[in-house]
Amino acid sequence: MAEKKLMLEMVARTDTGRERAINEDNFLGTADYRSADWFLPAEPYPDAGSIMVVADGMGGLNAGEVASRITVDSVREYLQQYDKLPTSDDTARNMLSKAISYAHKKVIAYSTEHGETQGMGSTVVIGLIAHKKIHFCWSGDSRGYVFRQGQLRQATKDHSYVQSLVDDGKLTAEQAFLHPESNVILQSIGDPDRAPEPDYISLPLNDNDILILCSDGVNGMLQDTEIQTLLTTSGGHLSQCAEKIVEAANQAGGIDNITVVLSKVVSGAGTPKQPDATEATTLDPFDQTVLQREKKGIKKQWIIIPALLLLLTMGFLIAPIITQRQKTLPSTHPATDTSASTRKKKEADSVRQKKSSDSPRQKKLSDTSSPKKHPVPPKLSKTLPDSIRLTPIDPDKHNNQ
Repeated sequence: MAEKKLMLEMVARTDTGRERAINEDNFLGTADYRSADWFLPAEPYPDAGSIMVVADGMGGLNAGEVASRITVDSVREYLQQYDKLPTSDDTARNMLSKAISYAHKKVIAYSTEHGETQGMGSTVVIGLIAHKKIHFCWSGDSRGYVFRQGQLRQATKDHSYVQSLVDDGKLTAEQAFLHPESNVILQSIGDPDRAPEPDYISLPLNDNDILILCSDGVNGMLQDTEIQTLLTTSGGHLSQCAEKIVEAANQAGGIDNITVVLSKVVSGAGTPKQPDATEATTLDPFDQTVLQREKKGIKKQWIIIPALLLLLTMGFLIAPIITQRQKTLPSTHPATDTSASTRKKKEADSVRQKKSSDSPRQKKLSDTSSPKKHPVPPKLSKTLPDSIRLTPIDPDKHNNQ
């Protein structure tokens, strides 16, 4: 019997926001990354290597929109040379990481040739669907999420200053969301002093999963719980989901460009076997191995119980023998130390232990104290004006300035 084909939907929305004059975000998506032309499918389609890319340009007057456009075009150009879908996580990681490195070199080359664009850069997140798995690869703070059974899970981890504080336990996720330096990133495409070091993660897909790729104009305005609520109330209708996310990000302030790409698994991935009603409410829908581990635990119990019974039986048989042997041995008593010096030492140790237990512990440094700033180049702060989105790269535009 032939394997059931994965059926997907895909939509995308982008918006300049309320405070920017121009849009530095760019995105691409296709049902088959090996095709000559990439375009967003207009209706449900069979997966043939579906891919989504979101890039958030930086540099403002230094052509951030050019950097993000070069980034998505370079990713497309690089991936089109692969004529087969990756069959393993290592293969997927390799091809996506190299695509990001290729884009970085392209941005550097363009910036070198056009001096007025020096300082431009871009973040990027790529989502590749292959063999019923989603493969995320990214550099910077553009994000990838998975929405499953009413729960939203952030799959990627920002390469940002505030995320480093969260990792160190100095900030909570809620504090990081409100941090004034949440826009400072630690790596990007186009930084001449540091090549990107992309991260990667893969997850098996289930029917009705919704995959979300977005620029920080979304997650910088909306907390994950708010995005989750929007997805839930949209009932899985992708166009409605995308429109609500853009609208909500604008209503929350819209201080940055807003871009979101959504892909839904319509059918073909299947669903994991569900536990009984009492367990279903406690299991994490993203943990596909929980049920298997519980079943393995039950099998282990059937092995452990007979072993314990065997040990108890052997104990009853051996105990009389040990008792008989002890009766034949001479009676002895443990030596007792009656020296005054030893008693005083024990008393002194006891006093010291009591004082130690009564004294307060040394107070740790407050997590809310001023953090030491990382040496992040100023150009990585996404605070300057934008340029127009999805405009073709026009070398004359920069050469004539």
